[in-house]
Amino acid sequence: MRLTNLRGQALVFDICRRRWVKLTPEEWVRQHWLHYLIGDLGFSKSLIKVEQTVGKGTSMFRADVVAYRDASLTPYLILECKAAHVPLGESELQQLLHYQHYIAAHALAISNGLDHIFFEKNSEGVMQPVAKLSIMENK
Repeated sequence: MRLTNLRGQALVFDICRRRWVKLTPEEWVRQHWLHYLIGDLGFSKSLIKVEQTVGKGTSMFRADVVAYRDASLTPYLILECKAAHVPLGESELQQLLHYQHYIAAHALAISNGLDHIFFEKNSEGVMQPVAKLSIMENK
């Protein structure tokens, strides 16, 4: 991960957006996840969207990370990142489910960098809580 300091402000280079961004506690978590998705799980940078716009009309939101399975842009994962001091709870889950309503990904994750909650569709297409995502099994 590349870090720099510009006029007293800590910045991190976002490898997906290809630009320097302010290093906030939430951004620290997001950048670690991006490096993990690309470096360890083999996702292509070009198939990961950071702060993807979700919703319609006046109800527009931004999903932290959406990772697509392949060039057909089949959504595999929606990831919601929180700062390490933010406990993962009902409101974070509701936020993720709102994004899922529009994106319909195969898997969902919420992380504050310390704790992670995962959901994945089973063979019947039903979203279930899981200890870790199937793509993480042998990593």
